[in-house]
Amino acid sequence: MRCEAYQEWIQRQLDNDLTSSEEQELENHVRSCPRCAEERAILLDLSSQLNNLPDVKPSFSLTEAVMTQIAADDKVEEQKENRQDKQESIHRHPIQLKDSPLKRKRRWWWLGGSAIAAGIMAILFLPLILPAPNDHSNQGQPSNPPSSKGSNSGGLGIQSEGDAQKVNPSEDSSANKTSSSNGTYKATISNQQIVILNQSGKEVYRSKSLSNNERVAKMDWQGKDQLTLWVRSTEGNKGQRGEIVTINLPSKTEKRSPWR
Repeated sequence: MRCEAYQEWIQRQLDNDLTSSEEQELENHVRSCPRCAEERAILLDLSSQLNNLPDVKPSFSLTEAVMTQIAADDKVEEQKENRQDKQESIHRHPIQLKDSPLKRKRRWWWLGGSAIAAGIMAILFLPLILPAPNDHSNQGQPSNPPSSKGSNSGGLGIQSEGDAQKVNPSEDSSANKTSSSNGTYKATISNQQIVILNQSGKEVYRSKSLSNNERVAKMDWQGKDQLTLWVRSTEGNKGQRGEIVTINLPSKTEKRSPWR
């Protein structure tokens, strides 16, 4: 067996999960392998320190806090999309304000008065405008009305600009990288794999590849050498949001548990 397998046995030994024959085989290997002996000594010391820590009972679970934050982000995104739909609807269908009854009466009175005045002016000045029966040289030509192309084109330009205006929704920031609390490690996502680098930029861990239907919703460091990921799955089981992946750097192992 390779040292990686025996290192996994060392972790199982801490959990009292080895048989007597496996215990004996592990002891024989540790006596002949200084690297595994040092690894086991470190893990035993770490386990002893963890066992001596006082019990801490948080007021709420970390999973509930993360889920609350994700739900709040989804709600903000939904509100932005609703505002965008309303703005597009306003530009497509401008609001027509209704005139008050008093304003309509004044408009009709003004139009009626203007028509009467125009009729009186036509009756008074019509004999002066019409040419004499035998005078063909003084017949006037009707003048062309002033072109309103400029005003029409301006109006069309404003309407076209309103119809073409679009508001793009903002992109959700995704959890693509995070650093440990003391800055020793930096985790990034590359080609569906979690890659962890040290301060000098050297790769110290690369996870197994995630499937195409899995997406990392959040990454968070637990302590200085343990990374927790919340992975969403589009084809997950009913009632299950995805999986929680815990990466332990000292042991170079991954642990998956359901994310409900």
